[in-house]
Amino acid sequence: TAGPLAGGRTGCACGGAWAARGDEMYGISGRDHRAGLLAGGLQVMKSLWTQERTDFEGRCYTMRSAIANPRPVQKPHPPIWIGASGPATLRLTARHADVWNSAGGSIEAAIELSGRLDAACAEIDRDPNEIRRSAQLPAGGDPPELLDRLNRYHQAGFTELIVMLSGGSMPTVNDPVAVAAMVAEKVLPELRARA
Repeated sequence: TAGPLAGGRTGCACGGAWAARGDEMYGISGRDHRAGLLAGGLQVMKSLWTQERTDFEGRCYTMRSAIANPRPVQKPHPPIWIGASGPATLRLTARHADVWNSAGGSIEAAIELSGRLDAACAEIDRDPNEIRRSAQLPAGGDPPELLDRLNRYHQAGFTELIVMLSGGSMPTVNDPVAVAAMVAEKVLPELRARA
């Protein structure tokens, strides 16, 4: 229901169960089969979004004449964002993603992984330019330094840049509201001026 409410401005973000803590909180088992869980989940989601009824028999999921309503506004389905860094999840990204997210790490590591994604696309004859590149960067506290990092990622072909205030694998800042204000007042205007 989020898609119709948002006028089609939604996406679906998923990854290969990299966060063991989240798995424990939600009672998700099967970490040894996380690429299989992701692969089956992607197939099921796409089918539910595009077919009247879904029948699916997989190692991790089974569907019998399943329906999903209301259907997504976007056709054939909302953009699929996949966070991936391992060989198996990069292959799934090549097959299913509209956007690939390289969360964390250095720009050099993100560029190297982007090349691996290009190779995974070549293996299945998919144009790697069909997949937008995304990166998550901690805001930090220095606007010029953040602008420099954002610019370097953009120059490397990353078009979807997410500025993280806190959380995930990065340290939680003491005052995320102040960091958000710093980004809004000192970083976004500069980015808009460059666009």
